Amino acid sequence: VSPGKSVRHIMEPAMVSFTTCSSMATLASNVKCTKRMGVPDAIATFGITLGNVINMDGTALYQVLAVLFVSQIYGVSLPLSSQIMAVVLATVVTISLVGVPGAGTASLGLILLSLGLPVEGVGLVLAVDRLCDMPRTMLNCIGDSMCTIIAAKSEGELDPESPILMGSKS
Repeated sequence: VSPGKSVRHIMEPAMVSFTTCSSMATLASNVKCTKRMGVPDAIATFGITLGNVINMDGTALYQVLAVLFVSQIYGVSLPLSSQIMAVVLATVVTISLVGVPGAGTASLGLILLSLGLPVEGVGLVLAVDRLCDMPRTMLNCIGDSMCTIIAAKSEGELDPESPILMGSKS
């Protein structure tokens, strides 16, 4: 599969997710583009929907970085065990944030509280939240598409005439 061709074909849902900051707003567009890339309807619908629910890697990364930022601002040293706990908590918490723009910042307070950091630290990241939310939602949207395409290809279900295959003319 050609990464360059894949990115070109996924631009529409990527831009929708970038501007809306919601993976759910992108669901129909993402399924449609993935099907155009040669993924069968059943795999595209299942893969993109499942990805919307569990693929919140951009938000989880953001929360962990925000925890580290807050700990440094307040001068609190986080041991490795607390850093690992931040990663686990961020991963688990983000699964419940599907389709709600800005919910990652709200749940950040729970993570800060559980690690013994001041919850007021959420206020430090609120100013840049929307700017951070746009690319991380786009990352999640692109990740949903790419994983669905890879799953279809690995199962031999990707259309051999797909425009994203190496050597295809589109």
